Amino acid sequence: MFDFDYFEKAQAKREKKKESQNLQKTWYTTCIYLCKNTGTEVIR
Repeated sequence: MFDFDYFEKAQAKREKKKESQNLQKTWYTTCIYLCKNTGTEVIR
């Protein structure tokens, strides 16, 4: 039998991961933008 509960949990986990990746990307872009404006080097 197919475990729908497991599938839903896995799906939710994927969504959350995607969300945090997007958040990181947004934060990184903002950081670069600020650094360019202030003339500070970006430390990776």
